[in-house]
Amino acid sequence: MRRGAMGMRIGALCGVVLLLLLPRAAPLRRGRAALTASAGMEHFKRIILIRHGAVDRSAADIKDGAFYGGNVDLPLSTVGKGEAIAAAEYLVGDMGLVAGDVGSLWSSPMRRARYGAEKVVEKLGGDIDIQVDEGYREINRGVWTNMTIAEIEAPDSGIGGPGAMDRFVKDIHNGGDPSEGESLEHVRRRVLESFRTRLLPSTHLGSTAILVSHLWVTRSVLTHVLHSDDFAGLDVPTASISIVDIVCDADGEACVDSETGRLIGKIQDIGIKPDAGGMRVRIR
Repeated sequence: MRRGAMGMRIGALCGVVLLLLLPRAAPLRRGRAALTASAGMEHFKRIILIRHGAVDRSAADIKDGAFYGGNVDLPLSTVGKGEAIAAAEYLVGDMGLVAGDVGSLWSSPMRRARYGAEKVVEKLGGDIDIQVDEGYREINRGVWTNMTIAEIEAPDSGIGGPGAMDRFVKDIHNGGDPSEGESLEHVRRRVLESFRTRLLPSTHLGSTAILVSHLWVTRSVLTHVLHSDDFAGLDVPTASISIVDIVCDADGEACVDSETGRLIGKIQDIGIKPDAGGMRVRIR
């Protein structure tokens, strides 16, 4: 193994260990201090992952408690719009981010995510283009769309039956088969394809890329960096912010382990939830 690759792998392991030991995320530093917070990581790109705000189910007659996913383009509710604005304001007011810090801004094609990206542009100011990527669309729920867990797990449902949801989150390769939609691993593969080939190359070393997307998209990136398949174990509330530093080579072109092909990085925070009452942090 080359010395650089070994150092990157050791750094990643240390980052995971530190994450697991921390009962609560450390407070974020303001401004440029936040970009240099990853001590010992000489070359990195910071990625800010923002989940969209709460949606208006009534816009598509989606039942309470039913799935909608990436095949129903719901708008945000009034609450969700407020959440999206609060997340954008947090980037500027609490993190001290300015337009010059941002190398690129990405969004899912779904309007609930695009609204959040637009608010980020408004709050940051400057000339920032929103790059929309189909790879960041939310999970396709297939025939489970607009069905509740009780309906899916009914013994005579024919599209899952008892224990279907448990199988969905534990069997990441095939758990989504009864839905005729996507499994979690399928989502993660397409998300990482866009992440590696388009998002990371669009951002230079020491700068920040922002991705506004969805629950399972955000979990896909985080579980990959954590070397975990526990998607459901990551608490990512609506309009929450998660922060990942991805380690790259000195040129900023190679950001994966040369032997395993995996991204190597350090999770700074998961699920920062800005709101009118302040901030709460959930970290797993």
